[in-house]
Amino acid sequence: MLITLGLDSQFAMVDVGIAGFFDEFPQFKKGWKKTMTVGIYCLIGFLLGFPLMTQAGLHWFNLINDYSVC
Repeated sequence: MLITLGLDSQFAMVDVGIAGFFDEFPQFKKGWKKTMTVGIYCLIGFLLGFPLMTQAGLHWFNLINDYSVC
């Protein structure tokens, strides 16, 4: 059940980011450009999350958590 909740949250985060990008740059909404934009967005998100899976992942998570919240 937690996996479903996590996947749902991830889909919502990607959808919000992509919708904001497409609102700012509407020329990327048509045809293969939309598919490539979503793919690149997901790839960048994967690559940014990849260091969290290393042995220093807890340290990175604490840094992000401490400095991203007001």
